[in-house]
Formats: sequence, structure tokens, C-alpha cells
Amino acid sequence: MTAVLGDKDHPFNLFDFSPDKSFARNITFFKNYSGLIQADGAGGFDVLFENTTLKLSQCLEVGCHAHSRRKFYDCLTTHIKDSAYILDLYQELFEIEARLIGNSYEEILQTRQAQAKPILEKIKEALLEIKPTLTPKDEFLKAINYFLKNWLALTRYLSDPDLDISNNDTERLIKEFVLVRKNILFMGSDRAGHASAILMTLIASANRNKLNPVDYLADVFTRINSLAHDPELLKQLLPDRWTPPPKTNHPLT
Repeated sequence: MTAVLGDKDHPFNLFDFSPDKSFARNITFFKNYSGLIQADGAGGFDVLFENTTLKLSQCLEVGCHAHSRRKFYDCLTTHIKDSAYILDLYQELFEIEARLIGNSYEEILQTRQAQAKPILEKIKEALLEIKPTLTPKDEFLKAINYFLKNWLALTRYLSDPDLDISNNDTERLIKEFVLVRKNILFMGSDRAGHASAILMTLIASANRNKLNPVDYLADVFTRINSLAHDPELLKQLLPDRWTPPPKTNHPLT
């Protein structure tokens, strides 16, 4: 199951089911999309950013610093000094983002350029210095290579106030599905998996738009068949457009 969060102009939280983890599902899902995608560096997304010969998409990658930071955290027991130094710098980066919550676009852009950019340059400089001292199988080297390989993606958020430093919101959304999966244990079939993705999409998008999912779904399931003939009317059932039906007061008898 893949989770996808739309931007502020597309306030939907989507789940997409696939029976495997192949890159083919991402090609299908994003085939008509051009723009920015924030991902965790998983191989299944690389085809969207690197396969220029096939022109499968026009997507730019935005990196996730939570995933990068975690790789250095995992090396604390074997490389205490160097890992702690990198993690301290990462702490500064995330503290900057915490202070920027609610600020204007201009303030976010200026602060990131003035404060966050030098910190990232400092991390890169330190990693380039450490890298030649490590053996090929060293886990710390893997963390360094992840950071350096994804440098452009990891620094893209600096110049766009709409972008986040991490995709933690998506991770939290995935955890919602994991909780559901623990309760139901099995999907039963691929068809059931797709059905679950649709239902989870409706619930998660309702939550994002501050709707009561039960009230929302009850109304959608009641009205959807009568509106199916008209795509424009059907759009009124989208979570960002939906309005509760008027309550009917029945006199007491």
C-alpha cells in the first residue's frame, strides 16, 4: 500500500494498493503528473525521476530529511562521535522548521536560505571528509552515500516554502493503514486490497478536511448513485467540497 498526500490545492490523502513493490505501480499512478514528489528514496520511485529516455513523467524529487537522519541515528552505537555531530546539526535544522510554523512564505524562504542552507553545507562538508576513512561495508558509509546521492533532492525544500523538510506526514498516514491491517489481518484478495485503498482514501481525506468520516461516508453512500450520471455533481461529494445535508426535524407524535 502506498500513501500519497496532495498539496494544499489538492487536499486529499490517497492510498494506492498493489500486490507487489515494483516500480510499475508508480509509473501507472503518476503517468499524467508533472511536478514535485517528496519521497523517502525508495527504489520504486527512482523511475519517476531518472527515466528520462522513456519520458514516463516530468517529476522532480524532493528528499526526506527524516529518513536521512534516521540512517545516522542507526550508526550511533558504532560511530558515536561522528553520528552525534551530524544528528546535532539535524536537530538544528528541524528546530528551524518548528520556529517557522505559521510564518509567511517570504520569512520561510529567507530563514531557510540564511540559516538552514549553511547547516546543510556543513553536514555535506563533514561527510565528504569522513567518507574516505570508511570501509565499503560500513553502515555509516551507506548513510553518507544516501545523503550525498540525494543532495539535490534534500536541498530542494530550501527554495520552495511550500515544501517540507520531511515526509513525516505521509509516514503517519501509513501508520493509520498499518493499524487497520493489524485489526483485519488479511485483505483476502487483490480486489479487496483495492477496495480497502478506496475506503481508506475516503476516510483519510475526510479527516484531513476536518469532517466526521461516519457522517461523510453515510451521506456519500446515500447519494452517490443518484449523482453518478453527472461528473460535476459527483465532484460535490469530494471531501473538500462536501457539505452536510440539511437536518430534517420530525415533529414528535
